[in-house]
Amino acid sequence: MFPSHSDSLAEAAGLITLLKRQMAGGTLDLPMLSEVAAQVMELCEDDDCDPRKLAELVQRDVSLSGNVLRLSNSVVFAARESIVSVQQAIWRIGTATLKSITLATAVQSRIFNVPGHEQRLKQIWKHSTLAGAWAREIARARRKNVEGAFLCGMLHDVGKPIVLQEAVSTAMAARMPLRAEVREACMQELHAEVGARLVTSWKLPEWMATSCAYHHNYERAPSHVEFAQTAQAADRLAHWSADPERLSTIQTEIGSLPVFAELGFYADDLEQLLARHEAVTSTAEALA
Repeated sequence: MFPSHSDSLAEAAGLITLLKRQMAGGTLDLPMLSEVAAQVMELCEDDDCDPRKLAELVQRDVSLSGNVLRLSNSVVFAARESIVSVQQAIWRIGTATLKSITLATAVQSRIFNVPGHEQRLKQIWKHSTLAGAWAREIARARRKNVEGAFLCGMLHDVGKPIVLQEAVSTAMAARMPLRAEVREACMQELHAEVGARLVTSWKLPEWMATSCAYHHNYERAPSHVEFAQTAQAADRLAHWSADPERLSTIQTEIGSLPVFAELGFYADDLEQLLARHEAVTSTAEALA
């Protein structure tokens, strides 16, 4: 006999209650930022940073150095000549982009790793990279901080894999089933708050935490509303990017969302933004 919808709702409510108790008690397990990532972030903030020292640090992380080289040689940077040196790659992409790649690598390796749920996490990560790339384009069109916007987009769902890991562990300990609909309900209910907690624990700027916490309801954000708006707009565009069959109706659908008008995007602006679809896809693929 298959479980009813009401059974799933009850299971989800019970598991969410258990997870909220962990959050209230401070026992929710938040992954730490790796030592290399933390040092790279710190060096990137130093105007007198030694490029050689930075390159040597990046090379200590195989995944990070590989991502830096791959992105520097991608169409995103209109690469004409192939680069094989990490130091040259950093020079090409710049320290602002390096910070974004460093965080993206840290998030993917330390958070998007829940055995048995690889396919679902792959979907979430693809969505996150698309949202980051769209947020970058939104900021570029508005002449705002593109790398800051990218991080808002990329991190907006960062709480989901953490909630998933905790849901798996808690359900197992309580000998509760974890059906797909229960898993999804837990992630949807708790990911915004958990993501904000993670960003804060990594000592990232307050506006990043705000964009995580309020990307579904930016009107409630106590400050940094624009970052939460950018994250929500990028989230919607990322969902569209995963469903290209909606291409013919997307401008009307997107244009009806208040967040785009509040960000200053109208018909012509949206048309120009949506025309960046291929560039966004290339950026996301380079990161994924």
